Amino acid sequence: MLWIWGCSSPAPKVAPEALEALVQDQLVEAQRLLTTYPDSSFALARQALSTARASGYSMGELGSQLTLAQLYEQQAVFSKAIEALLAALRIADAIGDTPHQAQAHRMLGDLYERTKQTEFALAEYRHAIRLYTLQTDSSGLADLFNSLGHFYEKETQYDSALYYQGRALALQHKAQNITGLAATHDDVGSIFEDLEQFDTALYHFRQARFFNQQARYWEGAIINLNNLGDVYRKTGRPAEGLAYTLRALEEARTHGLKYQLRSAYRDLAKSHFEQADYATAYAYQDSAYNLNAEIYSGEIAQQIGQTQALYEVGQKEQQIALLEKDQALSLTRQRALLGGAIALALVGGLVVMQFRSRSRKSRQLYMTERELREAEKANTELREEQLQQELDAKSKSLTTSALHIIQKNEFLEDLRQELKQIRKGEPEEMAKKLKGLSKSIDFNFNLDKDWSEFETVFQQVHQAFFDALNRQYPDLSATEVRLCAMIRLNLNSKDISSIMGIAQDSLRIARYRLRKKMGLEKGANLYAYIQTLE
Repeated sequence: MLWIWGCSSPAPKVAPEALEALVQDQLVEAQRLLTTYPDSSFALARQALSTARASGYSMGELGSQLTLAQLYEQQAVFSKAIEALLAALRIADAIGDTPHQAQAHRMLGDLYERTKQTEFALAEYRHAIRLYTLQTDSSGLADLFNSLGHFYEKETQYDSALYYQGRALALQHKAQNITGLAATHDDVGSIFEDLEQFDTALYHFRQARFFNQQARYWEGAIINLNNLGDVYRKTGRPAEGLAYTLRALEEARTHGLKYQLRSAYRDLAKSHFEQADYATAYAYQDSAYNLNAEIYSGEIAQQIGQTQALYEVGQKEQQIALLEKDQALSLTRQRALLGGAIALALVGGLVVMQFRSRSRKSRQLYMTERELREAEKANTELREEQLQQELDAKSKSLTTSALHIIQKNEFLEDLRQELKQIRKGEPEEMAKKLKGLSKSIDFNFNLDKDWSEFETVFQQVHQAFFDALNRQYPDLSATEVRLCAMIRLNLNSKDISSIMGIAQDSLRIARYRLRKKMGLEKGANLYAYIQTLE
């Protein structure tokens, strides 16, 4: 309950227990909406933080900061995520909350790992291991070992990656944590797929699907089907791969999962194209592009709302800080005047000296206040400028995405009309014309109208890299050049798959093919190699 200044009487007080229950309810709901409605989740977490601070409820403030950190990381606002985690750590240290200390250190490790700060990531993971071990938290240790497995997989230290994933599996089996078992088996399958040990990869992907089905986590189970289909295609068994992809398509339709439905459409188009079934391939491709446009439109609207919400929160925080500063200065002024009055009454004989002393103090106070206000004003203007720049950058990126969708849809419409004309022609000419048309279709789904603009900007910033790439690998396709550019920019897999409009399992195949085309040895780090090209 808030106090309203200027009212004749304050609002009735609420019992601390009721406020704590309110904060906990808000945090539970914020976690539930974390991935589906992040803007609503953010608003609830901010409300919980405000209420917890006002009532001195440390555990509520701690939980709010951890939830906000998850939301900031989800939106790739990494500086804010780290700021929230450090605030959570300070609270956990102050109240001696070891479980949340360990959780915050693990989350910091994940953030540093995602932003390529490997030394900081390892330091945070070591802190977390020590704390989880002290409290014998097997569930927390399992999550931490899984994070370490991810870390070493990206560093292409596959022995270490498998060691930590194995420890995670052992703890999850002991605790019968089927959700954790599903995720870890999928991660282990990906490692063996990278090592080209495909039979072992198939085993782990099947185990992952088994546990996801037990947990009724249908999206994960569909991802496992796509992974199985990819492995079968890689090992020269396209019919079996196609069967798994068709199952993924049907399950995605049943459960209304648009991202997995789009991924299945794309894989089916690719399979039929490789079998020279161009008409069916086109139909699946058309479905994929239409669904992609629908998904992008929703994402753009959601991201604009989230960006605006972040900006408004920043503005409100600045206003609150200014009000608090004004109140503090006002209180200081009142205390100084009261002290002066008492001193004047007690030391009547020193009126002149006291007057001079008060005048000097007033001048000092005035100068201090003026300096504080000027510094606060400069800081406020700087923060507003930074927030506006972030909002402008987000808006520009979202506008580009919208134009990107329009251009791709125009291309599809032209292609549809041309295919209709071909169907009206002579049958003996149809196959020849379809074959000619297929050369204009990029079945990696990355033929983007705006690539020339991206290439121009990228050349300006990374001219030496671009020249070296074209000189050493002149046969790379436009899609592969774009993938190299994304890796060069140190983008993570989630961001790359979103920008390129492909699922993460399809991105893994693209990296695998790029590694082979570049002639890299087995186990070589593709990310590290691309960073060395000059």
